[in-house]
Amino acid sequence: MANLAIANLSKRKTRTLVSILAVAIEITLILVLVGLTKGTLNDVASRIQNIGADILFLPPGASSILSLNNYFMHINLKDSIIATEGVKAVSPVMTWMTNKLGGIGGNIIFGINPKEFNNVGGNLELLSGKHLQGEYDMLVDRRLAEANDLRLNDQVEVLNHQFTVVGILKAGVGARIYIPLTTLQNALNEPNRVSLFFVKCQSPEQVGEVASRLEKSFPGYQTQLSETYAQDLAESARGINQFISAITAIAILVSFLVILLAMYTTIIERTREIGILKALGATKAYIVKTIVTEAVALSIIGILCGYLLSFAAQTWMSNAYPLITIIITPSWIILAGILGLVSGFLGSLYPSYRAATLDPVEALNYE
Repeated sequence: MANLAIANLSKRKTRTLVSILAVAIEITLILVLVGLTKGTLNDVASRIQNIGADILFLPPGASSILSLNNYFMHINLKDSIIATEGVKAVSPVMTWMTNKLGGIGGNIIFGINPKEFNNVGGNLELLSGKHLQGEYDMLVDRRLAEANDLRLNDQVEVLNHQFTVVGILKAGVGARIYIPLTTLQNALNEPNRVSLFFVKCQSPEQVGEVASRLEKSFPGYQTQLSETYAQDLAESARGINQFISAITAIAILVSFLVILLAMYTTIIERTREIGILKALGATKAYIVKTIVTEAVALSIIGILCGYLLSFAAQTWMSNAYPLITIIITPSWIILAGILGLVSGFLGSLYPSYRAATLDPVEALNYE
């Protein structure tokens, strides 16, 4: 039976290739989209957590996705926050998104006071150059510098000003671009305003208690624990996850329809052959198994091709867009394969049923 199914695949090469391609594209879409989302969210979350602060103090209405925030609060809140029991250090930060220097969706700029930022744990490790000193100094991380071929003393126009790259940082901490806090405030015409405060507690055991005290002392303001930032960020990105679910569903539907059409057309073209098999004593179960085996074989080949396309796409995108991160996990590889098999199996059910119920006499007389 398996040999018959494989022979049928090689008989209609174009249809077989189209069916395999449909399944392969389904697998590739699922793995690349999910991998891109997980990679981006994990990268952002890890960079925030690597700052070393324990708590993010946010204004009312602010999002966990810092690049989307257009909410500001007065910098004078810093004095009240640091006076809270259990707080060791506070660093005010202003964030802004720029579409300069590449990156899908742009890059976040952190406006900081270097000394206060280091006090909360923001260990900005210099690979070359020096820290922020001048009004229009800029620090960029290694990945951003390599992606844009930036070197020390290069000029970068951001916020209608020319900034000088004075330092290249080790990647993986906070934002990819740092400039002085007052410079960003003035450029945005928001003097004495900040986007958030990073808070360092006196001990890890006090983090939960300090967060509760801050929420009680500042009604309406939000606190977010650094250790749960990845989870909170994923929950804030529900819209992205819904979009991916919709694309995945469409990919599965297309694969299902292509397999269904391919198998159905095969049944129409092989009606006489099926009639001969039945006349020779082939049972309905045998006919169904033959059609389903053929569809599953198509799906398996398509899944394997999809895996190859996915890893090829991951490699190409990582080289073409070095600032993005794509994570293809074993669990999603398995899940995508299962979805590919299910869509192929379901697509074969109706054609196999129709083939099994054909009348042998009518099938033999079919032109």
